[in-house]
Amino acid sequence: MACHGSDRVDNDCYLDDEETSVVKLARAGQLEELQQLLNDMDPGDIFDSVSEHDAKDNSALHYAARIDNLDMVKLLVQHGADVDAVGEAGRCPLHLAAGTKNDLSKVVAAKRMSTLPDEGVVKFLLSSDAYENATDIRGRNPLHIATLNGNTEAVFQLLSKSDTELNVNN
Repeated sequence: MACHGSDRVDNDCYLDDEETSVVKLARAGQLEELQQLLNDMDPGDIFDSVSEHDAKDNSALHYAARIDNLDMVKLLVQHGADVDAVGEAGRCPLHLAAGTKNDLSKVVAAKRMSTLPDEGVVKFLLSSDAYENATDIRGRNPLHIATLNGNTEAVFQLLSKSDTELNVNN
C-alpha cells in the first residue's frame, strides 16, 4: 500500500506482509531486484514506494544504510527517499549507517595511509544533506552511535562536518 505525502505515521503507510515492496527488497539487500522493481514501477508511484515504512517504522533507506549498501542508498535517494526519515527508535538512516561495524582491515589500512575512503554511506548521506545532529529516542546523534560502535570512518566523516554538535547531553 502507498503512503501519500508525509503522513508516514498513518496506518495506511505501513506495509502489508504479503506484497513485494521496496522496503522488503532493501531489507533483504537485493539491489538488482530493487532496481528492476523501480524500473518497472509507474513513475507516479515511485516516491510513495520509497517513502513507505514497515511495521518497525523503517523505510527502505533505513535498511540500505544499516547494511552499508552504498549503491542501494544512492538508488533510493535518487528516487526521492527522505534522508532524514525517522524510523524505529527515532533513528534516521544516518544513525544506522554510523552504527555499522567497520571492516578492521580497512580501518588499519586507512590509519597507515592517514586517510579514510572518499566514498561511503555516511559521507553520501551527509552530502545529501542528512541532518547530522538528529537525535534518537535516547538522545543520541549519529556521532554518538558511530563512537559507541567503533565506526572510525563515520566518526571522521561526522567530525569533518562543521555543524556536528559535539556537546549534546546523553
